[in-house]
Amino acid sequence: MGNLGIECSNLCKNKEDELEHYNNLAPNNQNITLKNKKYFATEKNQKKFNEIFRKKLPNFGKEISENEFNSNVPEEIQTYLTQNVYDYSPFLIPNKPTYEARPVEFKNGNIYYGNWNEEAQMDGYGKLILKKENVFTEGVWDEGMLKEGRIFLSNGDIYEGNIKNSTFNGKGKLIGKDGTFFEGEYKNGLKNGYGKLIYPDNSVYMGNFKDDNLDGNGEFEWKDGFIYKGNFKNNKLNGKGTITNKKTGSSYSGNFANNYFEGKGKFNFKSGSYYDGEFKSNKRDGKGIYFNINKKIKYEGDWLEDKQHGFGKIDDGNNVIKCTWRNGQTVENPQIEGDENIDKDELNNIINFIAEDIDIFPENLPYIAQTNNRFGFFKPEHQISILSEME
Repeated sequence: MGNLGIECSNLCKNKEDELEHYNNLAPNNQNITLKNKKYFATEKNQKKFNEIFRKKLPNFGKEISENEFNSNVPEEIQTYLTQNVYDYSPFLIPNKPTYEARPVEFKNGNIYYGNWNEEAQMDGYGKLILKKENVFTEGVWDEGMLKEGRIFLSNGDIYEGNIKNSTFNGKGKLIGKDGTFFEGEYKNGLKNGYGKLIYPDNSVYMGNFKDDNLDGNGEFEWKDGFIYKGNFKNNKLNGKGTITNKKTGSSYSGNFANNYFEGKGKFNFKSGSYYDGEFKSNKRDGKGIYFNINKKIKYEGDWLEDKQHGFGKIDDGNNVIKCTWRNGQTVENPQIEGDENIDKDELNNIINFIAEDIDIFPENLPYIAQTNNRFGFFKPEHQISILSEME
């Protein structure tokens, strides 16, 4: 019935009410939108508005037909609107009269089809086509500004949700043409607060955002089986967190700096072995304890770039062996506390162990750059007051 997508069932109690709302509501029987006494002017005032609006119209635009308006809406957008009905009734303001008119083409080429207030501002439900920006919008307007609706961007992305000051503000969702999907909180056009972001490769982030960046506490799961839970800063792993390779079971818990293991942390290997100590740029570096579950030996001491380097001691359950290492190899005779008659080959087997390789490198995981969706899409160019003539 040409009601621009609002379901009458949201506002009408029965079929008789619906027919009453739709009959003779607009000039030339143009059924522009829902008619409800809470939201619309009386028939008498509507007639006054029609006379005054058409007299003032040449100052800022001209009337066009509904068919002309629809011809400017891409077919894929019309299909989307038909298949995805948006309930705008909670956002309409009761007891605030709005008026109906035929589609209007402004002098700048933009086209509006919907309701108006007494100040000749877009108000209530309506659709706006921004010709220069190649943008289509629909939703609920308040004094010339869209406050809730859908914005079809020129790049194919679709935004649905709260709008303030001509941009995304409040709760909303962004459906990207490339497969990106975001649902959460916006502030001044940027993701701010809590949200869920799904990337085109199906990696998923759930957590806090700041100015479009992953920032604060969150959880990121990559499509290849890695999952991180912890703190983010500027789209990177920063602060305390845990990353796990779900395919192997290996994990790291501790401090991160710009996607690197940095500072104190514990790495659990897929074998069941572990390293608990200091890291630098993803490598064991500083003081730390390594326990090898297969050999049942524990090394406690100094590390440099993933190798024993400096003073350390090994405990195999029977003996404590103290020694100095350089680049993973002993450089002096070991001091043995325990069985001093230990077989030389057995001793070499203990002290010359090779620490297992770390198999998680966060800096190499497939991070995807955040999409910056700043979009100040419309500011009213006409403020024609006809309030005095409506009185």
